[in-house]
Amino acid sequence: MNKYFVCFSSLLFISCSTLKDPTSFNGRYNNMEVITFIDYEAFREFEGEADARSQKYLRYKERIYEKLINSLEKVIPGIREKIVQMELGTPVTNEFYINSTRGSAYGTEKNFWQTGPFSFKNKSEIENLYLCGASILAHGVSGSTNSGIETAAKILKCTADDLLAANPDQHVRVYDAEDSSQWPQWIHQKMEDRKRCFKEIPVYTALSQKVTN
Repeated sequence: MNKYFVCFSSLLFISCSTLKDPTSFNGRYNNMEVITFIDYEAFREFEGEADARSQKYLRYKERIYEKLINSLEKVIPGIREKIVQMELGTPVTNEFYINSTRGSAYGTEKNFWQTGPFSFKNKSEIENLYLCGASILAHGVSGSTNSGIETAAKILKCTADDLLAANPDQHVRVYDAEDSSQWPQWIHQKMEDRKRCFKEIPVYTALSQKVTN
């Protein structure tokens, strides 16, 4: 196991959902997501464990906690002292909750034989069965979203541009998260309501909280 743990990726994707969506901010705590890569082989010995994970697995997760926090400290100094709760998902977590192959998080591997003309198509061999998602076009939120648009366009026999054309009657609006001057009053009101209704609850500390998967 150690040889795989040493290969723990130093590449991190860091995102803060409460900055991207200010209406989700409770006025005190921000939510941050940190994603990295790790080989599934590092978790091979934990295959087949039931809901109650072994102490060895939980200790292994705590080591990963530490490595993630140490990496975060390099770009956000002092972040360790600001964390009030931390949850960690591993390839084993993905297997348990969504039954993904070897705990993968982003659909099929985007190697040469599974991209472009060799990738899964949005129209399957089964009549009237269409596909979309991270395994069809590209990984991530944008890849899955664009896959859905392309599939909808094929079903409706139009182009993706037709579906993305501005419609003054539509109810969906996109606002710049960093420019509050563009936000309508209901967004400001929702933010105030969330801050007003927020209540502190006891939480586990970053490394001593109860973890299951």
